Amino acid sequence: MDIAGQIIYNEFYNSKYVEGIEIIEKNDRVKEDSLAKIVGEPTQYSDFDRRGNIYENMVNSGDINLIKNEEIIKGIIDLEESMMYMNRMETIHYEAMMGYAVDAIKDVMKFSTGEIKKSEVIYSYEFQNLFFLFEKITDEKGMV
Repeated sequence: MDIAGQIIYNEFYNSKYVEGIEIIEKNDRVKEDSLAKIVGEPTQYSDFDRRGNIYENMVNSGDINLIKNEEIIKGIIDLEESMMYMNRMETIHYEAMMGYAVDAIKDVMKFSTGEIKKSEVIYSYEFQNLFFLFEKITDEKGMV
């Protein structure tokens, strides 16, 4: 998936977490089906993994001397820093999914069908906190 696709993917799930937070905050039982669909969303994870030492490779090869425009060099450095930051955010997202989401969801949802087995639990502040955590992670990923 390219960067534009990653952005769209991330924004979609971010909006779902916001929706889940709002449904729980309002205790809107009419939207239980919508909330039930959102419960499984924290297990969705985009794996943006771009590694590369563009600037370092250009310095080591001497190719950096061919670029006379300092703005281009700064852009290369900024791109590398953004990729490293995004990779860190992906690691945080993955660890939150494995460390929090799966553990919380496994007790209320049947994974094979998506059926909610404990509907009262999905309206708890703990689930709202889970959605809040993932909203913040995806929000920061969006800023990167």
